[in-house]
Amino acid sequence: QQVLAISRRRDRLIEIVPLASTLRSSRELLARSAPASVEFSTEIAPDIGEVLGDADSIQQAVTNLVARAFELLRGRAGKVRIEASAHLRGNKRYARIVVQDDAPGLDADARARLFEPYSPHRIGAAPVADLGLSVVHRIVSEHEGIITVQSEPKRGTRFEILLPSAVGLLPRDEPQRAAAVDAALPPAASTDARPGEVVLVVDDDPTVLAVERQLLESIGYTVIACGDPFDR
Repeated sequence: QQVLAISRRRDRLIEIVPLASTLRSSRELLARSAPASVEFSTEIAPDIGEVLGDADSIQQAVTNLVARAFELLRGRAGKVRIEASAHLRGNKRYARIVVQDDAPGLDADARARLFEPYSPHRIGAAPVADLGLSVVHRIVSEHEGIITVQSEPKRGTRFEILLPSAVGLLPRDEPQRAAAVDAALPPAASTDARPGEVVLVVDDDPTVLAVERQLLESIGYTVIACGDPFDR
């Protein structure tokens, strides 16, 4: 699902999203999936406001960040917290969403490549490729937002998302709201291949490799698929 979410065309439902209720819905689902060893908490300001975008995508972004923290803390005690509040930056209003954990953190090199889908980094002794973080980055970018990360080894990770507030953009009951909203965000980037383009895909998971090959061929690429970087 994450591989498909990175690359495929998507029909986005763009609307005014009340963030407080949207995040509360995510909170209930995440609380049920938290490992027993993890203390999960939230602080969602009721006046966080509204943003212009796709509620399902915003929920997916937050869920991916929290699920990542849960996975890193599985089998060990730890804390994961969501904070959401209104934020003023310069002369612009934003909704700020923070996801913070005390799982093993990242060094400077890993932070620099964190949102690249196929650049594994190390957390402890194990290499980790965070496909979910690439999806988060894409979602935030589509909403013309900003995502930053603070992390250090053994000190946890703090993700901060700023989404532009919808205050002043549109009257709530504007008759032409739908057309205006559709024009407010840029369309999803085209993924059409150019004729003759060839892509080499290497993945050691046969299932993922098959999905990637099918996906790329479906949008017009000629695909050479290998399960080992030394295949000839």
